[in-house]
Amino acid sequence: MRIILPFLEAETTSERQKVMKKQRRVFVALLGLLLALAWTPLPVSAAPTTQGEDRQAQAEALFSEGVDLYYAGEYQAALEKWQPALEIYRELGDRAGEGKALNVIGVVYEKLGQYREALEVFEESLAIKRELADRAGEGLALNNIGVVYGKLGQYQEALKHYEEALVIRRELGDQKGEGNTLNAIGLVYNNLAQYREALDYFEEALTVKRELGDREGEGDTLDNIGGIYSSLGQYREALKVYQEALAIRRELGDQMGEGSSLNGLGWVYKNLGQYQEALKYLEEALAIFREIGSQRGEGIALTYLGDVYERLGQYQEALKFYEDALVVSRERGDRLREGDSLNGIGWVYKNLGQYQEALKYLEEALAIRREIGGRWEEGGSLNDIGVVYKNLGRYQEALKYLEEALAIRREIGDRAGEGTTLNNIGAVYYHLGQYQEAQEYYEGSLTIKREFGDRVGEGLALDNIGWVYERQGQYQKALEYLEEALAIRIRLYSLLYMISSTCAVFRYLSNLISKSSAQT
Repeated sequence: MRIILPFLEAETTSERQKVMKKQRRVFVALLGLLLALAWTPLPVSAAPTTQGEDRQAQAEALFSEGVDLYYAGEYQAALEKWQPALEIYRELGDRAGEGKALNVIGVVYEKLGQYREALEVFEESLAIKRELADRAGEGLALNNIGVVYGKLGQYQEALKHYEEALVIRRELGDQKGEGNTLNAIGLVYNNLAQYREALDYFEEALTVKRELGDREGEGDTLDNIGGIYSSLGQYREALKVYQEALAIRRELGDQMGEGSSLNGLGWVYKNLGQYQEALKYLEEALAIFREIGSQRGEGIALTYLGDVYERLGQYQEALKFYEDALVVSRERGDRLREGDSLNGIGWVYKNLGQYQEALKYLEEALAIRREIGGRWEEGGSLNDIGVVYKNLGRYQEALKYLEEALAIRREIGDRAGEGTTLNNIGAVYYHLGQYQEAQEYYEGSLTIKREFGDRVGEGLALDNIGWVYERQGQYQKALEYLEEALAIRIRLYSLLYMISSTCAVFRYLSNLISKSSAQT
C-alpha cells in the first residue's frame, strides 16, 4: 500500500493547514468588518520610507500573496509570486528571506512532481541556513531534501539526509521535529519493504507524539502504522489501528485526517476481499475530501475506488473512477498522480483483454515516471508492461521489460517489487514450458515474500510452485505447495472468499490426489 506520504515540513504546506487557513481568513475578514463599523480611526501621517524598505515590503507582500495562492491549491500562481520575491530578497542581500523563499519554491516544485528542481532549490536553502548558522532551518532543509530523494526512489540518500536532520533536532531538543523525522525515516523503510524497521521508527515517533500531547501527529502516525500492518498482510491489526486513528481525527474535528483514515480502512477491506465495506469507507472519504476541497485526497480516494471496482470485475466503473482521478491530477499539475491514474487505466484495459489500449496508457505512465525521475514508479510501469506482453504471448518482449524492471528494483532496494517481478518472470518461463527456470524465479519470489512477512505474496508464490510441480507430473509435491497456499488464504481472507476459493481448490486437489495415488 503506497498511500503513506512523507511530511514536507516546508509546509506552510499541508492540506489540513490549507483548510484551517481558509477558515482563519474568513474569521479575520469578518473581524475587520466589525471593527471598521465600530469606529473610524484618526488619520496618521506615514513616516518616510527608503527605496530599500519599499522593496522589502514588496517582497513580503509577494511572499504573502504566494502563501494565499498556495493554500488555494494554485501552485503555479504561487510560484509566480514567490520567484519575483526571491529576486528582490537577492537584490537586497537578505539571505534569510532568500532561504525562506527557496524553501517554499522547493515545496511547490515537489508538489508539481518536479523533483530535480525541488532538490536544487532545497540544497540552495540548506547552504544559506548553514551560512547563517541556523540549526533549526538546517534540520528543516535536510528533512525536505530527504523527502525529495524518497520521491526519486533514491532511498539511501533520503535516509542519509533524514538521519542528519534527526541528529540536529535531538541536539536542539526539538521533539516535534524529531517525531516528524522519525516518521519520515519509517516511510523510507516502508518504501524499501523493510516493514519491521519501518514499524520500529513509527512506534518511536508515536511515543514522541504522545509525550507531546500532539493528538494530530498521533493520528498521522497511527495511519502510517496501519499502512505497515496492511503491507504485512496483518489486516485485523491494520483495521484496529486505523479505527484508533479515525477516532482521534473525529475527536479533533480534523476532516483531512478523517478522510485519510477512511481511505486506509477502505484499502484494508479491499485487501480482505470485503468489497462492499471497502466501498462504504472510500465513498465516505471521497465525500469529505470534496467537501473540504482537498484535490489530493480526492484523487487518492478515486484511485482506490477504481481499484475496488476492478477487483469486482466492474471494469467500466473502474475506468470511470480512474479517469476522474486523472482529471484531478492534471488539474493539480500533479505528474506523479497523473502517472498513477494512467497506470490504473492501463491495468483495467489489460483485464478487459484490450492489450493495445493497455499498452498505450501504460507507456504514457512510464514516460511521465521517467520524466519526473520516479525510479520506484518506473519499475512498476516496466513490470506492468511486461505482464501485458506476456498476456499477448510476446514472451521475449515481456522478458525484456520484466528484466529491466527487476534491475531497477534491485538497484533502488525495492525488495517487495523485486519479489513481484521475479514472480512475473517465473510466469513467462512457465508459459514457455521452461519449468526449471520458472521454479527458480518463483522460489526467489517466495524467499522475499517470507523475508518481509508478505503472506498474500507468499500464498501466490506457493501456488505457482505447486502448478510447476503439477506440470512436471510431481503430484505429491504439487499437493504440498497448494495445500500450504490454501492454508494461508483461509487465514487471511473473508468468509465468502474462503468458501469460493476453498471449494475450487479442493476440487482440483481431489483430482491431484487421484493422480498422486496412481503414481504410487
